[in-house]
Amino acid sequence: MYFGLTEKEIEIRKKAREFAEAEFPAVARKCDQNKEFPMDIWKKACQRGLVGMSVEEKYGRAGCSWIECALVMEELWRVDPGCGTMWSVMIYSRDSLNLC
Repeated sequence: MYFGLTEKEIEIRKKAREFAEAEFPAVARKCDQNKEFPMDIWKKACQRGLVGMSVEEKYGRAGCSWIECALVMEELWRVDPGCGTMWSVMIYSRDSLNLC
């Protein structure tokens, strides 16, 4: 049995890492200090398919596995735990897709 990541999982992880590295450093400290959520970055994440990933394709999302979703969260947390936490809370809220 193969326990490594699939090509799709590797690509999703890379996409999440690049997004977080590009977007989080500029806002992380301000978000922590002011207790703000960066909606402009949230919208960018929506456009890149990093929100609602586990929602099935028939509903307009990627239909990713929980492993793939966990890889995204891991990369977001790796870059900034504060922003990663905000994302983990927002992703599982019932209105998260409505905010895209």
